[in-house]
Amino acid sequence: IADARPKSAPTARMPAPARALMATAIILPLHLYLNADGLAAMPVLLTTATMLRQPGIAESQRYCLGYGIGNALGGLAAGASVFIMLTHGNPVTLIATTAAVSMYFAWKVVQAERWAPILLPGFVAYVVLFGLSLSPVTPPGPPEVAERVLQILVAAVYSFCAASIAYPLFARRSSGSNLSAD
Repeated sequence: IADARPKSAPTARMPAPARALMATAIILPLHLYLNADGLAAMPVLLTTATMLRQPGIAESQRYCLGYGIGNALGGLAAGASVFIMLTHGNPVTLIATTAAVSMYFAWKVVQAERWAPILLPGFVAYVVLFGLSLSPVTPPGPPEVAERVLQILVAAVYSFCAASIAYPLFARRSSGSNLSAD
């Protein structure tokens, strides 16, 4: 079965030091902003770092879109699970809800492998956001889940835009330094 997705144009490989410098230049301001607001930034930063590991801008764009949709689905599932837990807060409901949503994500990934790049991040988002909602440190509630999903989506858009600007600059500088070294 042929892959219906368009192939991206071949891009020059950026050397690892240049990619690391570019990723640091993009992630550091995001990290400082999130920590200045006192937010637990790990899910947002992991999303950003994974997106920046893609080999080119087109791959980052596809990853950003799939990850954004997956996080939205996971956030919706986590919000619904939190609502169920707030209305029926006993351990049996917790186990049944977690098992049902987890099995649904797993079933859909196995049934339609094509959707795995969207559903796997959705499952991870569900587990992280539902787990954070049940944490005794933070008060549970669907608004917190929605806020976290929005943070991840905004960080993904920021990272994609920053990478679109920085990638050509860092690629040009690294290719120019390679030419002068020869």
